Amino acid sequence: MREQICECYRCRHFDRYYVVNDGRYVKTRYDICLKSKSNVEIHDGCDGFDYYIARKKHDRLLLCDCLNVLLAQISAVRQTLDNELDDEDK
Repeated sequence: MREQICECYRCRHFDRYYVVNDGRYVKTRYDICLKSKSNVEIHDGCDGFDYYIARKKHDRLLLCDCLNVLLAQISAVRQTLDNELDDEDK
């Protein structure tokens, strides 16, 4: 099995800084670790390493579609209950 890379730039607690250089954003070499609250180099590592798993756009769109379907179903149930309450009041 391939050895896992446990460097800071692949950690979810790593927060990247950018500076403006000639009108472009450039990554800095030293950034901050949110877990240890200290400045770290991008190729450092520590015991609190957690892999950053980037979600693909396809996964987010699929999740949004599922939530939209559930919201539509809940709205339909609410509308049915409101209609039944109106019928009882009459």
